[in-house]
Amino acid sequence: MSTAKRAIEKFIERFWPEAGARIVKEEENEVVVDFYGHMCYTCGVYDYFDDFRYIFEEESGSSWKIEEYKEFEGERGKVFRVVFRKSN
Repeated sequence: MSTAKRAIEKFIERFWPEAGARIVKEEENEVVVDFYGHMCYTCGVYDYFDDFRYIFEEESGSSWKIEEYKEFEGERGKVFRVVFRKSN
C-alpha cells in the first residue's frame, strides 16, 4: 500500500463521517487529494487539509506543503481538490 493511501486511511479513521478524502493523483513529489463531506460547509475547512498533511508527513517521513486548492461541485456536493507538494 502506498504512503498516501495509508495516510488517507488514517485520515478517514479520525475524521469520518464529517470529512472524507480520496487520492486523485500520486507522484513522487506531488499528491492530489479530493476532500468531501460535511466539513465542506464549515469555516475551518482548511484545517482538514493541514490535518491530512500532518498525517502524510508522519507516514512519509518527508515535509509537504499545500500548494493550491480549488473548490467545485461534485456528484454529492462540494469538493475541495488539494495539491500537496514535497518540500525541499
